[in-house]
Amino acid sequence: MRRRGRLLMALALCVLAGAALAQELDFAAIPLPSDKDDIAAARLSAAEAKQILDQVEQTSFETPDSWQAELRLRRLPIAGGDGLVVRGTAILCGGTGNCETWLFRRSNGAWAKMFDGEAPVISGLGFGRHVSHEMPDLIATASLSSSTSSYVVYVFDGTVYRADACYEVEAVGAKRSAKKVACK
Repeated sequence: MRRRGRLLMALALCVLAGAALAQELDFAAIPLPSDKDDIAAARLSAAEAKQILDQVEQTSFETPDSWQAELRLRRLPIAGGDGLVVRGTAILCGGTGNCETWLFRRSNGAWAKMFDGEAPVISGLGFGRHVSHEMPDLIATASLSSSTSSYVVYVFDGTVYRADACYEVEAVGAKRSAKKVACK
């Protein structure tokens, strides 16, 4: 009887852990910029565009011939303030549809990058349910293969988003299984 109780307890813990993991990876997707969302469409002043391009240049893994041709920008609200998602389109993208993506927030009259260090190369981005320092967690996805994706949960530390937890998610048909992995 004791053995059966332990088995039931272990099974219950697995179910609860799976539910907690599913909740942590649940997010509201941020619409990524499309082809029509060029720098001019973002309606930034020359000074704002320079602030953003300077930060993009400092944190990009590559330098395209033309930042204006490479980047797409879309405005979005972030925790009640102004935000901007910036995404590469060609040279800053890989073969699986992942592109270098930045997130900016207007703070004290200036645009500040939201990721610590180099911008992530991802296929999707969204806000999670948990909030740190009045900012929702950020969840980034990247396609690793046709059936496997990585998920990185970023937590705001009061200044920038930092990777907090990483997962690999395998999808086979309608079934998804996730395992926690070390963040790189």
